[in-house]
Amino acid sequence: MMSSTPVRSLCLHSLAVTVSLAAAGPANAVLTLPADASFSDYGNGGNLFAIEALLYVQGLGSAGLPQNVVALNPLLQYSSAISGLGTSAVTIDHRIRNVSPTQTFDDLRFMMYANPDGDTTEFLDEVMENWGVAQAGDPVLHEVREYNDDPSVGVLANFLLNNTLVEGADAIDAACRSFSGCDATAGLQWNALALGPGETFRVQVAFSDAGQQVSARWIDFVAVNSPDTTLRMSGLSTIVPVPEPSVALMLAAGLVVLGFAARRRQPD
Repeated sequence: MMSSTPVRSLCLHSLAVTVSLAAAGPANAVLTLPADASFSDYGNGGNLFAIEALLYVQGLGSAGLPQNVVALNPLLQYSSAISGLGTSAVTIDHRIRNVSPTQTFDDLRFMMYANPDGDTTEFLDEVMENWGVAQAGDPVLHEVREYNDDPSVGVLANFLLNNTLVEGADAIDAACRSFSGCDATAGLQWNALALGPGETFRVQVAFSDAGQQVSARWIDFVAVNSPDTTLRMSGLSTIVPVPEPSVALMLAAGLVVLGFAARRRQPD
């Protein structure tokens, strides 16, 4: 559940996988998934320049956009949806589903990348973390690096090259921890050791400019030069068993209808 008290609301409209967040007062944002985002405003002058989802599945080649990875095997499906319209936080719900009746996929790794710009002129943020002992569903890895024009350097490059985030000695660049801040880019990662027949690997990623989060671990991007401009990034994952609850309810309802129809057909 989201925690903390909302201080403003983010309002979204969606077009395919494009999301717009517009706030009461100064806060608003525009997000585009799963590829790079258009500019998004939040807080008092910040914008979320880009967000991107990446997926790795053992045996299906290198990490990449989820829809490209699952296309390598028709037994995997990917979908995403947005919730939290009109609230102070937006949750993006990613699902990777194994539709095989028999096959298990091993070692899934899902990464959500973000490039927040806390000040629209200098793009500087001081990055802080709440990163204690992981609770169930919390991200297992995080990485924050100062933006680099070289596409072979940084959070995205590390994930694409290594099929995992690389925290190193310090998961957050020293420059991004300082009061002067950095042009921060960040990634959160969730792992699933195995995805059995019919199961769904679900990752919910939340962005809030009102101090809300969905997990016990999160990252805050605090604008150096813009008061009241903080973006919180958090997320929660789970393996949804077979069948999913909504499917089970539909099946149960169908069985009731069939039973009722069968009784009506019985002769007196």
